[in-house]
Amino acid sequence: MKTANRAIKSVNNLKKPSPTATAIGAVITIIINTALLIWVVRLSAKHCGCIGGWRQDLIKYFAGFTILMGVYRLMNFQGDFTPANSIQVSHIFMTIILLFGIAYFIASFMNIYAVITYVDDINKTNCQCAIKGMSGLNKAMIGLRWIYIIGLCLFVAMVLYTLAMYLYNRQSN
Repeated sequence: MKTANRAIKSVNNLKKPSPTATAIGAVITIIINTALLIWVVRLSAKHCGCIGGWRQDLIKYFAGFTILMGVYRLMNFQGDFTPANSIQVSHIFMTIILLFGIAYFIASFMNIYAVITYVDDINKTNCQCAIKGMSGLNKAMIGLRWIYIIGLCLFVAMVLYTLAMYLYNRQSN
């Protein structure tokens, strides 16, 4: 119970992102996921005949959900889930948000894997809908694939650095 109280206090005391940063992040999220959604929906058309499967469905639904979350962030410039008058967050609400965050984190990694491999497979199979019909959007998806790969590498490096600093500080004490 004490740990939960400390977690709630630390969440309530976090510095909130600026409205400008929230808006810029939300707009970038909406633009990227809208392009991804348009690309995947067009590739899933019956006349296209390109690769389908679970990756296509995951990308489609995850992009749609992420667009909705981006719109929510645009409407909620405080950047948090607490009301404007800073009412304390309850334990149950924090638990729900934590579980949702964990599920979204796992789904994000699955989506990144799906995007990276799906873009590769679409281009390896020379899907004409993507290569000729949407060449500009297809090139943007290849660029997005590289951004995801670089982002994953940076994330792993950050986690390894944080772990190394934790272990170093623990040995020092």
